[in-house]
Amino acid sequence: MKFWVNAKKVKGEQDPNQASKASDKPNGDVSETKPLENIETKDKSQADKKPQSDKRSSVFKKLSLLLKHVLVEAYIKEHIRPLCKSGVITVEYYRWAVSKTTEKIMKYHSKDTSASFLIKEGEKVKKLAEQYVESS
Repeated sequence: MKFWVNAKKVKGEQDPNQASKASDKPNGDVSETKPLENIETKDKSQADKKPQSDKRSSVFKKLSLLLKHVLVEAYIKEHIRPLCKSGVITVEYYRWAVSKTTEKIMKYHSKDTSASFLIKEGEKVKKLAEQYVESS
């Protein structure tokens, strides 16, 4: 970003093409506009820091949500996979039951920051997954 600042020249260093401008001013000073680079204001530097922390926190939230989703899905797969391997349900129904169960659990626990709820509610999750398997 460039900032423009007026810099005054000494009377003896006037450019020939700016001599007419000097006569317009009462004291005969000629001012020239020069670009200044690498100047940051405090407002700009503070404004840049705030969105970065917001970006980091949003990235952290997305990653924690993704990790929670993966953990819940792995827990459900671990429970239903033996049914698929033994031929009780097809691979298509296995995938459908895993996705439906995961979706419902994630919707209910959307505000949780980790998958620690599986410790207390693991049996309920298994029961829900079994209900989806039975319905298919």
